[in-house]
Amino acid sequence: MRAIAGWTAEQLFTDDFRIGSSLDEVTIASGCAKGLSRHWMKSPEECFAMLFSMTREILKANAVCALRIADRLEFSRRLDSSDLRRLLADVKGGFKP
Repeated sequence: MRAIAGWTAEQLFTDDFRIGSSLDEVTIASGCAKGLSRHWMKSPEECFAMLFSMTREILKANAVCALRIADRLEFSRRLDSSDLRRLLADVKGGFKP
């Protein structure tokens, strides 16, 4: 999920989405989807779509936190553990199908 989260967040929260900007993340997520396809008994493409959908829903549910983290990183390029703990305090639980 972490591999695809940055790519998905770009699509959700920026006006400057470029398909090639996160090829490494998409490649990792594609590999995960391929591995999950046997476990989930679905095609790798279906698994990728499911991973993307779950990630998108989690990010949308936590948009305020995600945007705060992005703003902080844009400003200082780093987060220490106390900053991260404070910024993640309002994160809602994971995806529930």
